[in-house]
Amino acid sequence: MEVREEILLIQQIIDFGEIVLPLETRNRYNISNLENEVVYFAYEVGGKRWWSWIYRMLLVGYRPFTLKVIREDQSMLLQAIRPFRFYFHKMDVYDSEKWVGRIERRFNLLNKLYDVYDKDNKFLCEIRGPIWKPWTFNIMQKDKVFGKIKKTWSGMAKEFFTDSDLFGIQFPNGAEQHEKKLLLASVFLIDFIYFEGNAGLGYAPDAGI
Repeated sequence: MEVREEILLIQQIIDFGEIVLPLETRNRYNISNLENEVVYFAYEVGGKRWWSWIYRMLLVGYRPFTLKVIREDQSMLLQAIRPFRFYFHKMDVYDSEKWVGRIERRFNLLNKLYDVYDKDNKFLCEIRGPIWKPWTFNIMQKDKVFGKIKKTWSGMAKEFFTDSDLFGIQFPNGAEQHEKKLLLASVFLIDFIYFEGNAGLGYAPDAGI
């Protein structure tokens, strides 16, 4: 089974410890289709040693991490590894043990800009977050929008008391499996950088893709 849906919803699972205490725990996500059926599960791995807790508390969304996305049968769909970077963020994506490609930030004063490359170092697309639309990241080729990633408002109370996030990703029509996996992994990188620890707290005008 591969990434079949053209639109997926990625919902961070609320951790009660983050509501009661100002603690950063390892992130977990349900990934659903538009029928609200959970098709994948994602979770941050490792980080059991005491210094990993310090990483999470001090670096918050800038912390290095490894994240796995698994299918319903527990087999792995992809693994994403993000090293520490203060600005030029990077993520390597693997399909089981095989390297699929990478996402890395490009310097830009007006946009949040990320380039996506496949395993052969071929440029696939860019993910652009316009400065005047902080909740939306467009998937683009040659300045044309072919898909999008959008953080949606999942309710004032939930957003206020937790840093649980809800994202939607619309894949480009005809995207190949390795491209979908890279773009799905990019959602988690965006969440960590811009919305982890309530860094992206606010009120989106709508909940649509």
